[in-house]
Amino acid sequence: MKFLTRRLKKEYYPFTQLSHPAQQLVKSILAYNLIHPIFVLFINAFLWRQSQDIQLVSLYNLAFYVFLPVGFHLNGLLWKHSLLSHARSYTLGGVSKSIAVFLLIFSTHFDIYNVFILGGLFGLCSGIYFGTRNFLSLKVTESNNRLYFSSLELVSNTITNIIVPLLVGAFIVYGTTSHRYTPIQAYYVVAMILVVISIISGWQIRAIKLPLPKIKKIMLHHPSRHWLQCRAVMMMFGLMQGTFQFLSVLMILSFIGNEGALGMVQAVSAILASIVLYGVARKVPPEKRLWIIGSSVALLIVGGLSFEMWQSAIGVFLFMTFYALAQPLLWMGINSLNLDVIDKETVKAHNDYSYLFDSELFLNIGRIIGVIIFLFYSSLFSSDLAMKMTPLLFGLAQIILLFIARSSQHKQRQA
Repeated sequence: MKFLTRRLKKEYYPFTQLSHPAQQLVKSILAYNLIHPIFVLFINAFLWRQSQDIQLVSLYNLAFYVFLPVGFHLNGLLWKHSLLSHARSYTLGGVSKSIAVFLLIFSTHFDIYNVFILGGLFGLCSGIYFGTRNFLSLKVTESNNRLYFSSLELVSNTITNIIVPLLVGAFIVYGTTSHRYTPIQAYYVVAMILVVISIISGWQIRAIKLPLPKIKKIMLHHPSRHWLQCRAVMMMFGLMQGTFQFLSVLMILSFIGNEGALGMVQAVSAILASIVLYGVARKVPPEKRLWIIGSSVALLIVGGLSFEMWQSAIGVFLFMTFYALAQPLLWMGINSLNLDVIDKETVKAHNDYSYLFDSELFLNIGRIIGVIIFLFYSSLFSSDLAMKMTPLLFGLAQIILLFIARSSQHKQRQA
């Protein structure tokens, strides 16, 4: 018992070294992560249940990615004219994105127009939320604690990816087996929970008092060659992450079963990831983050090969395990590197938000390109073939990201 107490105190100590605003933001993110798996997994599962149309699910995600930078830009305009504080725009974004999902679940029409509008609304509200959250993350952290801060964010997300999918999946399936309620009624309850927890998450940062950024221009003009590399890194990451986010859900539902199976596979694959993520962030210094990126790319390729070899439940499980490890590790490495570049490039100009917007813009350009490519060859060939080809092809594409990130890291060391 004493050993456990000492161990917990040792692990808690780095958290106490974060600034008070950083601690408050971590607590808010912990609350948000309770509902994040619902946004990522079960909304795509809900659309698939209602339509059985992989292109309709893709269209919803495409609309989300198109309008997310628009919401980011709108958030900058609200700050530029001092119309909202950080806390209010953070809460507004979080609650409104939950309401957008609420509207989707309560919708009765699932044609391409309705799905695109609801996906766009979800993206717009998410842009306001992440525009504020990314800015706060930049301002309340420093280079020496960003990997640790990101690890808390990602590990908590991974832990909730273990618990929440199991609970939500079991809740949805239980209604069918017990004949007490329908799956759609279960989704109605989930939608209401989203709104409540979003309000709680926004309440956590009410005490963070930072001056609003002095925004002259939201769009970034005349970027340096170093920042062009950061743009390319974000685009390549978006190419993979944007498509895999909904494709992994469809793979599970197609090869394994219902929402209960979705929750189980997601939970099991996340257990190992939570251990590895926290260990890497606690032990690996910032200068070694290229090793994190390289390892992540290798894991993505192995995951894609596994699914290519075993296009079955086993292949899906192996892919999900490798992807659950690789995606957050890759994000932790490139996000830490990009934030350090922003620190360097905004010393004189003080245009942090322009860089954050630009980063989000090119991340979503990559996501949009990825979804369009997926839609193109799913229409040209078949949805099944597109599902089988994508994991390996997009995993291999991340080799380009590795080489660009390597060059960017080298330039950062020379600065």
